[in-house]
Amino acid sequence: MPVAALADEPVAAPREYSAVYEVLRKDEKVAKVTINLNRQGDDMVMRGFTHDMQGLAELLKVYGEQSVSGTWRDGYFQPAKYDFLFSLIGYKSAWQAEYDWPAGVVTTRVKSDEYRLPLASGAADALTLFLNTRAHLAAGHSQMEIDIIDEDEIKHHLYVVESQESLETALGCIETTRVKRIRKNAKRTSFAWYANEYDYIPAMLLHKKKKGNGL
Repeated sequence: MPVAALADEPVAAPREYSAVYEVLRKDEKVAKVTINLNRQGDDMVMRGFTHDMQGLAELLKVYGEQSVSGTWRDGYFQPAKYDFLFSLIGYKSAWQAEYDWPAGVVTTRVKSDEYRLPLASGAADALTLFLNTRAHLAAGHSQMEIDIIDEDEIKHHLYVVESQESLETALGCIETTRVKRIRKNAKRTSFAWYANEYDYIPAMLLHKKKKGNGL
């Protein structure tokens, strides 16, 4: 369901922000990620990148970066261009997406290949997901269906609001909304906590994968 159809009163555009997140694997710090949202009127750019790598990630020179530019329109973020990069020693993955909303098509470029995918359902990229989940939450909705562009395909995602929780952060204890992704594969679970008092920016992400009978 496109976010534009969700609210009688369009949700206001988010404020600019910069946030730094710690990345943990098996409870050990491996990196930090900074996410910046910059605005000029209704035009905005969101960028996330890794830094301060530790342990094996530092040895392998792991680096990741994403950015998306677009416009806040009728209560939701309408992306124009998305870029993705992930690299480590001996490996590099990079792709781009350009949105043509009047034509209802997004063109992705992966290496030397080009794909044209439909935008009929309001498909979005991984960063746009954060911005438009915020629009859902600000509008008071408890279920979100969003199609996510992943290189040469579009994947249907379903998210549900599970609870309101207090979360300890660098800013102190804040109230958050916990959102769960509903997956067909029960071996993987994903949660996101959005900060209620800070314009619903992401406060924490958690991904789990079951091994055998446990996590």
